[in-house]
Amino acid sequence: MGATFMNMLPYALGIAISPVPVTTVILTLFSARPRLNGSGFLLGWAMGIAVPAIVVMMLAINQGMDPDEPPSQLASVLRIVLGAVLLVIAIKNWIQRHKPNEGSSKPLLFKLVDAISPWKAWAVGLLFAVVTNPKNMALTVAGCIEISAARASVLESAFLLIIFVVISSLGVAAPVILYLLGGDASKKTIEAWKQWLVLHKQTVMALLFIVFGLSFVVKGLAGLNPVYP
Repeated sequence: MGATFMNMLPYALGIAISPVPVTTVILTLFSARPRLNGSGFLLGWAMGIAVPAIVVMMLAINQGMDPDEPPSQLASVLRIVLGAVLLVIAIKNWIQRHKPNEGSSKPLLFKLVDAISPWKAWAVGLLFAVVTNPKNMALTVAGCIEISAARASVLESAFLLIIFVVISSLGVAAPVILYLLGGDASKKTIEAWKQWLVLHKQTVMALLFIVFGLSFVVKGLAGLNPVYP
């Protein structure tokens, strides 16, 4: 199970390091009801990661794969496709890393947060996790493939899936937890996090996706090899 954890960890971290959702949850902590709004966003985000992950895992379990068989060609092809998607996203982020595109989006985001409620915050978190962010879906599928490839028991797979969701939510959870523990005194630190993410988000995501994309393509090509161990 330790090897499976290490295989899925990069994809969970890739989801956790999502600058726009992290920036948005930080903004909810400066709203009129910061504790409820931040917690609502975090809950929606976690559900947005968990639901598709559960679906992917159930589909993998229903295949009833033999533990002694090598990965199926379908799984290998899916790895290659997902790797290619991540590399495309990496190239896009690298090209746009110096593009000043934050100025026009901030006013709308602040207006949204000013009028946000806990229920709306939950919905926004859910949308950011599963609807408006295809890279999260790609990384979720990638992480679930790594879990299912281990051919572990249902209980072990469920445990790994929970860990995957928890790690994937750390980026959004960190400012919320810091605010819940530190209150208004923590806002200065949280604001510094937001400024750093806004400044470096494209470069960070490009580097992460290059690593993840190449890793997945290599694993997929190895799975297509008839002498796969």
